[in-house]
Amino acid sequence: MVALGSGALVWAVVWQWSSRQQGARAGRALTAPLTNENSATPSAKLLRAVYRAGASVADEGEESTARTPAVVAEVLRRAPQDATDDERALVWGFLRDASQWGAEGETLWLVGADEALSWLRGATQSGDEVETGFVELVQNTKIPAALRDFALQHLGIWAEEHAAGPLVLLALQTLVTAESASPLAGHALQALCRSCFAPNAVLWIRRAALQLATNPNAHPQSKIAAIEAAGHCGFEEIEPPARELLIHAQTVTERITALQVLGWVGSRGTLEWLEPQPLFTEVLTGAAQKQALRTLRQRWEVGATR
Repeated sequence: MVALGSGALVWAVVWQWSSRQQGARAGRALTAPLTNENSATPSAKLLRAVYRAGASVADEGEESTARTPAVVAEVLRRAPQDATDDERALVWGFLRDASQWGAEGETLWLVGADEALSWLRGATQSGDEVETGFVELVQNTKIPAALRDFALQHLGIWAEEHAAGPLVLLALQTLVTAESASPLAGHALQALCRSCFAPNAVLWIRRAALQLATNPNAHPQSKIAAIEAAGHCGFEEIEPPARELLIHAQTVTERITALQVLGWVGSRGTLEWLEPQPLFTEVLTGAAQKQALRTLRQRWEVGATR
């Protein structure tokens, strides 16, 4: 089985999964995603009007005003199973219209989007609709990249906690192979490794992780995520890219990731290479280096201490 330890994942660091456990866990069928004004329900049209007018949540203060239109905030106070189809359509419409938010309010509207995504993820009785909606958000290049990332986060959690369908698997695999120039590829690979698909997709994950980790044009975050994912999975072929990452690392995160992976998959040759390296003076990196050496010595029965 392929699984990743959440404590060490760049996934958790990058996205700061502070709201992972939010949201109710049950719900009725969600309505089909809204595609245009003419097909929208009256409630969805109301959302668009309120949203574009910059409506506020009068009783929750200025911060809530900036992140969620009043009508949506009211829906999010209800459990998903108690909301009507039109009310749930409001939440989907709010997320799909997020491209109209200005960059100056990004932090607040992302908080509102995260609350909405968590709420929708609680509609566990409407799995097909939840999966379709999340996949559409992830694939929508017209919404802000940060929101696509958030949607991918929630889609990954869904696929980890539920028996997700083939649409989700295809979406994750497509992101890994088609979005290598952005952080999304690495995040999708991390999600795939944690998902219900992992046990049956080991060969695909192995090949994709190695390709992403060695792609000179890949986004740095995606390369790091791929190296870490491959290391967690025990793919020994990732040792050279991890060693290369350590040599050229520019940040503490890169060094720690490289050292962890070298400890997980390293050979006796890795130990012989790492042993003479100077100890890092930065506290977290130094601790990771010592742990990697300790792990490698135990594996290869080397009794020396340092």
